[in-house]
Formats: sequence, C-alpha cells, structure tokens
Amino acid sequence: MINIRRPYLPEKGGIRFRDKTLASLQVSASKHHIVDGKKKLVRTSETVKLEPFTDEKTFNISFKKALAEAETKKRALDAKVSSKGAGVLRNSKVAKIGTFGAALDALWNSQYSKQEQTANTKIYIKDVLNFFDKNKKLNSFDIDQIDEFKVHIKNVIENRTHCGSGTVANSSINKRLGVIRETFRYALKHRMMNNDDLPNPDVRKKNMGVEDLSRSEPSIKPMLNVQEESQLIQQARDNGDEEYADALIWLFDTGMRHDGELNVIKYSDVNLKSKSISFQRRKTGGNWSVIPLTQRCLEVVKRRSKFALANGGRLWTYTRGQLRHKWDLVRRMAGLPKKFSSYCTRHTCCTRLVESGLPANVVKDWMGHKSVITSLTYYAKSSPKLLDKAVNALETYNQECDATVGDVIPMLGHNSRNKEKTKK
Repeated sequence: MINIRRPYLPEKGGIRFRDKTLASLQVSASKHHIVDGKKKLVRTSETVKLEPFTDEKTFNISFKKALAEAETKKRALDAKVSSKGAGVLRNSKVAKIGTFGAALDALWNSQYSKQEQTANTKIYIKDVLNFFDKNKKLNSFDIDQIDEFKVHIKNVIENRTHCGSGTVANSSINKRLGVIRETFRYALKHRMMNNDDLPNPDVRKKNMGVEDLSRSEPSIKPMLNVQEESQLIQQARDNGDEEYADALIWLFDTGMRHDGELNVIKYSDVNLKSKSISFQRRKTGGNWSVIPLTQRCLEVVKRRSKFALANGGRLWTYTRGQLRHKWDLVRRMAGLPKKFSSYCTRHTCCTRLVESGLPANVVKDWMGHKSVITSLTYYAKSSPKLLDKAVNALETYNQECDATVGDVIPMLGHNSRNKEKTKK
C-alpha cells in the first residue's frame, strides 16, 4: 500500500473512505420516516471509486474528482430518502391520502366514543369542523391554517353567550388543537397520510405541527433581523449553494410559504413589466395573489431563468424534505438558535410590512391570510422599530396640538379686545 496522507473529510457528512486503501469513497444518506405510526430509518449508500494513483500527487488529483462526484451523489441520495414515498418503499400496503373528516369519524368510533365526557368532545369536534371542511385532504394542512384556526376559535368562544368573563383561556383552544393532533396521529397509524404530509413533518415534534398556545400569553412568531438574514444567505453562498441563497432572498422578500408556493412557482408567473408575481395559494383554497417584487427578487428571476427553461418553467424544484434539510443545515452552520424555524422567513416579511406602515388589510392580502387578526397577532412582532414609530407618531401629534393651541389663544385675546371696543 502506498504511504499517502489521509485527506480530511467532514464528520457526519455522509462521505467517507471505505477502507484503509483509500481506493474508494462510500456515500450514504439516511432519514427517519413515520410508517404505520412508527418511526423507521431509511438508509441507502453508493460507492465512488478513485482513479488509479501511484503517488501522493496523482492521489490528490484522483481524490478531488471522486469527491466532486461523491458530493453530487450525496445530494441525490438525500433527496431520495427525503421524498414522501421513501419511508414506505418496503411496504406495499400504503393507502391513498384520506380526508380529515374520514379520519376524524374513524377516530371517534375507535376512541372518543368510548371515553368519558363525550359531550365536551363533541363540542370540540364541532368547533373544529366548523372551520376545517370534512372533505379537506389530510396533506393540505399547513402551519398558517393552524394559526388562523387559533384566532378563529378564540373569537367564536368569546362571542358565546355563556362566556361571561369575556376572555378565553388558552387551555380551551388547546383542547380543540388536541382533536386535530389526535386525528393526524390516527391517520398516520392507519396509513391515511405520510409523515411528510403533516404541517410540521419533523418526527421529533410530538405536536405534529399543531402547537398548543402558551398557558401565559400568546406566542409571537420569532423574526430575524437584517444581520441574521445576511448570515443565513452568506452561509448558503459559503456552502457553494447559490441556488438556495437565491431562494432565501426570495422567501424573505415575498413571504411565500416554502412548500406549495416557492417550490411550484414558474417563470411565467412573473410579470417583469409590472415587477410583480401572480400565483395560486394552494394551501388556502387555491385563491390567487399578486404581490410586487423587490429589485433583488427581480435579479434572482434573471439568474434562475435558464434553470426554469430546463425544468418546465419552475424557478425551484425542491421537495418539502429538501427545503427543510437545507434550512436546518444553513441555520446550524450560521450559528443561529433552533427557535428559528424555516417559517421565520414568512414571519420576518410580515413584521417588516407592518413596520413599513402598510394598512393591516394590505398586509393580510400580501401574506394570503384569511384574517387581519392572524397577521397582527401571530406574525407581526412588536419590534423596537414599531414602538419607536408609535412614540414618534404621538410626539408629532402632540407638537401639532401645541401649535394649534398657540395659534388659538392669541386669536381669542384679539377677539375679546374687539368685543370690548364694540361695547364702548
């Protein structure tokens, strides 16, 4: 065996030498999926051989070529194990995606009907179904819709005649969220949906993307400041992933959802003349939105035009799993905390729109929310900038009042003197 210094490979990178001969690289990828309600690990691997070498110089040349090929294979394997069907490749009995109503009915028959306090449970279920249609597909839920339901049900309970206090305990809302969560859990177990179909498909999240409200105060979605945003984008570029760096720019400036919006929009949706984009919000009933594009978004469109031409017009072709993986990787490498989920791009955009002074209904339409309350309660964080604007507005108002009073008082004196002269 030729005595060659072993080159460095990143730990846990999914690429390693197969043995001490350094003649080949092993590329592997793995991911947990939920199948029949249980966590299963899907793993796959491939081998990349180095070209023959005789000394350290020829080894280094061969190694660089093999590493480039291995990195390409690694991306392909990651996409393969992250796809919706990966977790059930060895399971031939996978049911079609079911409806929310069908799963809820089955859950009632098998569990809820046999429990105590069924009367209360019936109220919770009725409240849920008054918002979510029974025919709604289980794979069409997203975090925005869950947040909108929280706002909706709070208003519903507040307006009920027996709500004498005029306030709603978060626990009351959480009981309704529990119904949604249990329905998803039942659907997973009985093959009516896949883990990737959940609002938050992270298997480590027991809440399944249906997060309870805090017992103390409503949780405000975290947002990123300009520096943190720049860190993320620069980190993607440092990783050599210009495609994802462009995607981050687009997400911060449009507020689009990652899955169902960013990854399906087409070049033809962009109007370069009006500097806007018209697209369908598939997660909220298929309604259309038209929003303006920033200059840097227009520059992204130009850079992505060739890619779109070769990929059926789509500006990006990421799967849901790829988007989640890329965000986690870049966030971690940029040194940002776990509290910043991928949805923070959307929260950040919404807060910035509110900070700019746009009317609430305009923000609602831009974000594609059903309710103004959703935009302002869960997304628009009371940032220092907003608070400064508020106090500045009050200062301006007070100054205008002082000026008005100063003009009126002399005038009153002048009128009084005229009246005295008239009397004489």
